[in-house]
Amino acid sequence: MQHFRSNPPSRQIAPRPLYVPSLTTVGASMSAAEAHSPKSGPSAKGLPQLRRLEAFMAVRPVAPSALGRMVAKDPRLVFDLRNGTSPRDGLADKITAFFKIVEFTEARNA
Repeated sequence: MQHFRSNPPSRQIAPRPLYVPSLTTVGASMSAAEAHSPKSGPSAKGLPQLRRLEAFMAVRPVAPSALGRMVAKDPRLVFDLRNGTSPRDGLADKITAFFKIVEFTEARNA
């Protein structure tokens, strides 16, 4: 029986460098119109939900992906909202219901 390696030395793929754009890089590469486009930040519809999720994560030690799984079974929820995705009505209702449950639980335990 032959033993195959998942990534043999002949096919070693170098890790991708972590690219974090600085404010000067972003400002230089975008015009003023692009900087204020809906894709550059959270949408008006998703902003209140994103603020509530961010405040929840600031108070509790919860990772963004874990919170997305708790709220909507979607680990990319917080990241998508940060990137400007506008939540549909069903998702907005799930977020609202999650915070109602959290508020009820905290009131009951207080």
